[in-house]
Amino acid sequence: MELMKIAALVILSVAVIALLRQHNPVYAVLASIAAVAVLSIYLLSFLSPVIDYFKELAAFSETADFGCLIKAVGIGLISQTAADLCAESGQQALCSKVLLAGKAAILLATLPLFKSMFTILNSLLAG
Repeated sequence: MELMKIAALVILSVAVIALLRQHNPVYAVLASIAAVAVLSIYLLSFLSPVIDYFKELAAFSETADFGCLIKAVGIGLISQTAADLCAESGQQALCSKVLLAGKAAILLATLPLFKSMFTILNSLLAG
């Protein structure tokens, strides 16, 4: 049932954006950003049980490795959404830079995971 609501919201948004694009492209971009924001907020509330479960899993983990993965997934989703909005507005150069910044942020967020992995690998090779 939730998927039907999401599909209806997306179809309605696409229709409104298509109409606005014919008359005023600036408002079409703003409508697109608004639609993405509303849909993102709805999806976050829809996915709150999954987020709560991931928080429980992270509490069982004694290291920060699981938190790094969750941060990386979040950064990837946010940067992809921002890049899609840039591409929709015709800003291809900005789109590629947002994706590059997202990849750099993912590498930075997963740095503790790499350190932990190399420590384990080093102890296995030394032992």
